[in-house]
Amino acid sequence: METINKWKMNRTGLFNFWYYDEQIYSFANGKMLLRGSNGSGKSVTMQSLITVLLDGRKSPDRLDPFGSTARRMEDYLLGEKEIMNNEERTGYLFLEYKRANTEQYLTTGIGLQAKRNGKTDFWGFIITDNRRIGIDFLLYQKASYNEETGKQQKIPLTRIQLEKQVGDGGQVVRGQGEYMKLVNQYLFGFENISAYEDLMKLLIQLRSPKLSKEFKPTTIYGILSGALPPLTDGELRPLSDTIESMEQIERQIKQFTKDRDALKKVVEKYDRYNQLQLLEKTEGFLGAKKQEEDARQAFENQRKTLAQLEKKSIELKEEHQARVLEQKVLEEEQKSLMKHDGYIAAEEKANLLQEKDETEKKLEGKGRQVDGLTLKERQLEDQVQETKEKHVFLQMEIKEQEENLEELAEAVDFTEGHGMAKNSLQEQPTERKVMELWQQEARNHQSWLTSLLKKIQKVESYKQKAEHAKKEWDEALKDRDEQAKVVSQSEESFFLEREGYLEEVYRWISAREGVFPLKEEEISVIAKGVQQFYEGTSREDVRNQIEEAYRKHIILLKNEENDWLQQRKQNTSQWDDTKEELQQWKEKKDPEPPRHPDVEMARQALQEAGIPHVPLYGAVEFMEEVSPGKRERIESVLMDMNFLDGLIVPGGELDEKRLSGPLYDRVFRPAPLIMAHTLADYLKPTPPVEKGITESDIMAVLASIPVEDVLSPTFSNEEGIALSVEQGSYTLSLLHGTAP
Repeated sequence: METINKWKMNRTGLFNFWYYDEQIYSFANGKMLLRGSNGSGKSVTMQSLITVLLDGRKSPDRLDPFGSTARRMEDYLLGEKEIMNNEERTGYLFLEYKRANTEQYLTTGIGLQAKRNGKTDFWGFIITDNRRIGIDFLLYQKASYNEETGKQQKIPLTRIQLEKQVGDGGQVVRGQGEYMKLVNQYLFGFENISAYEDLMKLLIQLRSPKLSKEFKPTTIYGILSGALPPLTDGELRPLSDTIESMEQIERQIKQFTKDRDALKKVVEKYDRYNQLQLLEKTEGFLGAKKQEEDARQAFENQRKTLAQLEKKSIELKEEHQARVLEQKVLEEEQKSLMKHDGYIAAEEKANLLQEKDETEKKLEGKGRQVDGLTLKERQLEDQVQETKEKHVFLQMEIKEQEENLEELAEAVDFTEGHGMAKNSLQEQPTERKVMELWQQEARNHQSWLTSLLKKIQKVESYKQKAEHAKKEWDEALKDRDEQAKVVSQSEESFFLEREGYLEEVYRWISAREGVFPLKEEEISVIAKGVQQFYEGTSREDVRNQIEEAYRKHIILLKNEENDWLQQRKQNTSQWDDTKEELQQWKEKKDPEPPRHPDVEMARQALQEAGIPHVPLYGAVEFMEEVSPGKRERIESVLMDMNFLDGLIVPGGELDEKRLSGPLYDRVFRPAPLIMAHTLADYLKPTPPVEKGITESDIMAVLASIPVEDVLSPTFSNEEGIALSVEQGSYTLSLLHGTAP
């Protein structure tokens, strides 16, 4: 019987988190024991990994086994300000799983970016293509070496950089819920996320008693009893439907009561709607008021005309009196003429009589005109009085109608339009447009009330349809739930089949590892192909990838075979040469740089005088921790300074009395520096045998050459000499230079 190839925790790691720079712990068969004294960080490490890496929740109650909120994730990430002085920091936690029987790996983890006194950003990730953190997948970018610690700096990946690095070989999510779903999907396989949340709660509860002194069987019994699975939907469906039906009936009763009250108000207001017809009387009042104004204007016009006529009548009377006087004068003249000239007098008399008749006719017409105007004045006065009485009656009726209209406007929710119209009429009582606007507003409101009633009737109709649709909706929901369940089961079945197929692929790879070993990148490509089944990749594509890897392996084996045969031939032909070369190297001395003939003679004179001496290059070696780049820069600087071939003599003093002539050479006169950064931090003494030069002589010279981090052209010190390993530059008295 084939055993189940379960996932087991294999490794866990913390990077740039708490006091950890980079730390990876390994599990033994899915188990790990953390040992240490109190305060060594066992609890912090465990609580930062479990259950944080299972559901992504980083709340303070998850970080303390006793449920307090004193511990926060950002505090662990940034550390104490007085100690670590971090204002911003990005860190990672991860948990690697491995199949029990195959070399299949899966990694889940979270990234955190915290700012002091700010929010903490979260992202989760899963790596499914068999890449492993710290082996072929890094959570950081490598930078330059730190001069203080001598270690290479590591810059944590940002979320965007992590997404690019994960690529198709996994997923990166930004939400805690999404991360929890990924872990459940790939590792635990609960049908719904709530069941997985129950598992997390159970783990939290089981974790707490382990740190308590009062751990009893009843405690674990209570925890496990509380973790029993809840009733299924099928078991709760009848009760749920009944409660839902009762709630629906209660909601309908409340809605019907509300509708009844609303309709009652509408009916009361609609009964008073006909009173709006009284507005037409207001129009009559405004017309009468207009007639009164017209009558007043006509009366004023007639009064002015009458005054003019009276004035003219007076003028005519004065003219009549003048005519009478003139007539009397003419009569006197007539009498006089009749005495003197009868014919002439008779003719003048006839003319005067004719004029008299015409004047009398005019006076008679003017009198009749004055009588007519007086009569018309009396008629106008009567009309004015009648209009005044009608105006008073209309004012009273208008006031009464205004009160009725205000009550009606309030009843039909027309207070705003009524108030505006009322104010406009008070300001412009004779403006007909105001009344027309008022009437239009009233008609609009009437139309609104009519449409509102129709809508209410529609609402009732829609409610009946809604009840019918609700029933159909409930049936559709049931069908949808069933279909969704089928889809979910199909997706879960497909996921399990795919994971099972992937597991079989790993079994096949493990079984043929000795004959057909695959590279990690090839395994990663195959895993990605399986995980993208029916999303652009088929089984045939995966098979082709394996066959391609097999062909590459065969070609590689053939190439290796040919290379091995060729190498064997070369090794056979070069064996003797290599032994001879090896012997030469064993006997060969350090290569000497080119020197001036006088320097060569000086070195020969020192030898003949028996004065111990050795050049610097033949007395030192680099320390093991010095990187190749620094070695190259130090060697270039010393060569450029002409120090490599300088002589070291015992005690730093040369007894020139023992020489027959001047010494054309360079000799170190050491002046060791105390508590300073010197060349002795990079080179170690290797005194040659039987040369008379001790280790202390060499160390004195090395300790006399100071090393600075940065040198500028203006740098100066008491020694007049310094070199920079980082820059490859140096200062020698007045000379400043940089070695190639």
